[in-house]
Amino acid sequence: MDLCLEPVDFKLLDLSVNYLVKKGLSIPENKVPFQKGQSLAEFLELYGADEQCEDALCKARWPEGFQCPA
Repeated sequence: MDLCLEPVDFKLLDLSVNYLVKKGLSIPENKVPFQKGQSLAEFLELYGADEQCEDALCKARWPEGFQCPA
């Protein structure tokens, strides 16, 4: 796949960040690339079918098995 990306104008980006800071506004932070996790293939292997997903939810909610609160 050949991607054609426009070059980033870092001077303009810096001006935008400075403007937000001067106005007292927060700078949005994209945390998605820094999340620990699994690849799509790993995720689908673990949770790809409805039954697999349901089992994982039940194990997370009731690690010792379902117990009636009453």
